[in-house]
Amino acid sequence: MNILLFCAIVFDVTYGAESPSEIPTKQLPHCRRCHSTPCTCFKKQKIYHISEVNKPASPTWDLDSTTVASDEDILEFNSNCTDSGSTSTESDSATTDLAEEFFRNGNELSKDNLLDEALENYNEAIQLKSDYALAFFNRGVVLRKLGRLDEALGSYDKAIESKSDYTEAIYARSVAQVFYNRGNLLHNLDRLDEALESYEAAIKINSHYAEVFYNRGIVLRKLNRLDEALESFEKAIESKTDDAETFYNRGNVLQDLSRLDEAFESYEAAIKINPDYAKAFYNRGIVLQKLNRLDEALESFEKAIESKSDYAEAFYNRGIVLQKLNRLDEALESYEAAIKINPDYANKLQTVLQNLSTSQNKISKKRL
Repeated sequence: MNILLFCAIVFDVTYGAESPSEIPTKQLPHCRRCHSTPCTCFKKQKIYHISEVNKPASPTWDLDSTTVASDEDILEFNSNCTDSGSTSTESDSATTDLAEEFFRNGNELSKDNLLDEALENYNEAIQLKSDYALAFFNRGVVLRKLGRLDEALGSYDKAIESKSDYTEAIYARSVAQVFYNRGNLLHNLDRLDEALESYEAAIKINSHYAEVFYNRGIVLRKLNRLDEALESFEKAIESKTDDAETFYNRGNVLQDLSRLDEAFESYEAAIKINPDYAKAFYNRGIVLQKLNRLDEALESFEKAIESKSDYAEAFYNRGIVLQKLNRLDEALESYEAAIKINPDYANKLQTVLQNLSTSQNKISKKRL
């Protein structure tokens, strides 16, 4: 790329071109990070040379990798991705280069959590290059962080439609992430069937995507498609064997299916990975209670309370087990602890507490 043109774009100097129409007229917007118009962040920090010699090579990712990029990883990754390189006029090239400057500036602003400014830069990049898939993708990430879910969804859809700046490897990896993020948005919007379709699309691209299988399992359970949910959690475990949440949710589905011994084993696996996993101890206690293994259930509820001292449900179910074991004074204390944490238990336990008081009075009279 002509070095004078590069300076015109990055340093905002005058470029004496024979044909001014060949130079983009867009200017970088005022930046609240460096308080300059145009933004001078790149002069102060990183200069992203766009020339063929200096621009970073597009990374290659193992498409079978089970490591999933976070939003921040995707922003960083996309900042190093480049156009696929079709032939174009000098004017087209200059417009594309300026679009890339807006895109990279948006990434830097997003990393600094200046989301509104980042969004402005991504919008400018897209105006200059209407099929800029990576800009649509990162714009979706920012919109999601801003809580603008419907707009984020639309931006992800545009990223999927626009493939011009993806190599085959980048497309496969990035678009799997787009479909995953899109599925999560639809899930949050309670559009479960559409979320499921988006997760399925991600899995078609990357069949070892543990997080997609996990979230797919959550959606399938909500849809009461329990056998499929179980299969999805097991696929997640195949790809990622050390995730306590997956074992926990697998246990929940097995409990729904009344496969209690297997559910117990799944909760045990979750606890082995995370020894302070209160919810796993709690649900393990529920299963042991159903299996009439009351002493073990009591121990499990107490472990849940050790990990989470304000766990009202655990105190409540601990009281039920203690009552079944005829340890009435302790049961009463456990119920009262549940009510103290969550007053809604008062109505639920009103009859139980009256019966306990009556039973205690009878026992006291017999002792006299």
